[in-house]
Amino acid sequence: GADAAYGVAEIYKGLHEMGLNVYIPQRTKGRKKEGMFRREDYIYDKEKGVYICPEGEVLKKGKLSKKNNNYTYCAKQPSCRNCKSRNKCLKSKSKTRAKSFTRHKDQDLVDEILAKSKSQWKYFKIKRSIISEGSFADAKNNHGLGRAKFRGLKKVQEQSLLTAIAQNIKKMVKKMNRKKVIPEVGVEKDKNQLLNLKMKLIFICKIVWQKIFLRLKLC
Repeated sequence: GADAAYGVAEIYKGLHEMGLNVYIPQRTKGRKKEGMFRREDYIYDKEKGVYICPEGEVLKKGKLSKKNNNYTYCAKQPSCRNCKSRNKCLKSKSKTRAKSFTRHKDQDLVDEILAKSKSQWKYFKIKRSIISEGSFADAKNNHGLGRAKFRGLKKVQEQSLLTAIAQNIKKMVKKMNRKKVIPEVGVEKDKNQLLNLKMKLIFICKIVWQKIFLRLKLC
């Protein structure tokens, strides 16, 4: 799952090809003014490959843009010029303007993915806000991951992984306070085992951060 900012066709397709379930709401443009037609009001005829506006006019498919892989669907100027719902459809007052919008070439796949994930999206949104976003906030506020310390994908990935290691160690130490590691041994011995494990984890944590600071000095 991710925010709607990542809800574009290229990401949907890429994750789908990797065999991953996608729980991302599709990115939409700004809110329409009250009384204006929304994108959902235009019906897409999959068989004919055209859109039908609320007044029954057809928007035919144009050429594919190589820049963004979008098809442009456009209505005829005479139809829009004399339409009684023109003010609900077009912001422009120019009589030469006709209704048009774009559709990505892989939108059929996106619609299929969204239909499958719609019922589970709310569940994963709540789960993500608790698990993932809390971890991101900790990395940013407590581990200096608000800004990359290095340049280059490989170095930034290294910083992210080292930060994740430190976070996981902290979680392991925290869980040790709640559970006994070796329940069958005596209480005093059990406490000593916990103490030794904590010291080892703290030592590992220090090594991780020393590696980070060493890289910072070298850069």
